[in-house]
Amino acid sequence: MNQQRLPLRYKALIAVNFAIGVAGILLRPLYPKSIFIAMFIIATMITALSGWVILREKLKPSTSISETRLTLTVFGLGIGLGIWGMYITLGSILE
Repeated sequence: MNQQRLPLRYKALIAVNFAIGVAGILLRPLYPKSIFIAMFIIATMITALSGWVILREKLKPSTSISETRLTLTVFGLGIGLGIWGMYITLGSILE
């Protein structure tokens, strides 16, 4: 089976998201809304990554229509969930 390794930029993105989440949890006793701010930042990063992947997918020549459709569907869903997450956390921050 041909398994590709995860690129370093994606490993770094996972580490940054994890660090933001941990910082939001650890700062909660001092700043009660810090977890919501961390969740908002993470949702924004997921939305930006999904948008970037969709843009890259649209610009490269298509090898398989089903693969392209699957990629656009999955990352389009990522954009939708990211925007919904930003809306929910922004509502919680402003309460």
